[in-house]
Amino acid sequence: DEIVRRLGHAVNTFADTPREALEEAESAFDEAAAQLAKALAEARQVLRAGWQDQDPEADSAEHRIALRQYRELTQRLLRT
Repeated sequence: DEIVRRLGHAVNTFADTPREALEEAESAFDEAAAQLAKALAEARQVLRAGWQDQDPEADSAEHRIALRQYRELTQRLLRT
């Protein structure tokens, strides 16, 4: 919500202070990107924990589920 507010403020103040508005928009973008990277790293950690210590030779349902989740997350990233 705070990032959206900051971005809206940048858009609304652009006519009066374009340079400052652009700096605020860039800062909002940087924070959103950092939050996304953190969320992705956490999702990866959870996924990896689910299969990392399992027998690598076992053809388990957990491996298939993890692979499906990696695929879905990657496809979502590529669509953005």
